[in-house]
Amino acid sequence: MIEAEDVSADEQKELWRRATAEGDPAAADRLARAVARWVSRKAMELAISNGLEADDLEAVAWSRFMYAVRSYKPEVGSFLNYFACSAGREMVEVATKERLRRLKTVQLSCNGIDDGSSHDVPAPADVRTAELLAVEYALGQLWEVERRVLCDRLGVYGRVKSAAQVAAELDATEAQVQTLFRRAYARVRALLKERDVGE
Repeated sequence: MIEAEDVSADEQKELWRRATAEGDPAAADRLARAVARWVSRKAMELAISNGLEADDLEAVAWSRFMYAVRSYKPEVGSFLNYFACSAGREMVEVATKERLRRLKTVQLSCNGIDDGSSHDVPAPADVRTAELLAVEYALGQLWEVERRVLCDRLGVYGRVKSAAQVAAELDATEAQVQTLFRRAYARVRALLKERDVGE
């Protein structure tokens, strides 16, 4: 386990520069320690909510570390934020796929042995559960900011918020919020269509 260290955003950029331009292993090590606390927190959060091992999710995050080092551009902000977007999305995708892989469809009948003389219709609760799982999976495929914009604009976790309210909370423009909403909405619809869930 890598020991965590607090490193400022400017220092992260300098460490990244030294690690890539000069090949300084000490700088790469400190850069890894700068993101270690986030990795363990995110892995634990996803492990608890998905019934998985935190170590497996940490391994997923660390596999994205070198990719993030190679593709990072200092003008996008701190290395931690860049890494968190890349690794976080990968961790959520792995956790969601693993949980869905473990789900099994079980059909129980209160009529006893089926002699083939009845035509069972799935109970509304079974259909609803499958739809909710499909929606949860689709939302898990979005970037965190896309998921937040979509949920806020549709009122998933409470009241519906206007584009202006969401923009103010995210320190973004209304146009950016509307673009994120349209992109997220289209993506969720496409994912649900793949799973044959509603329109």
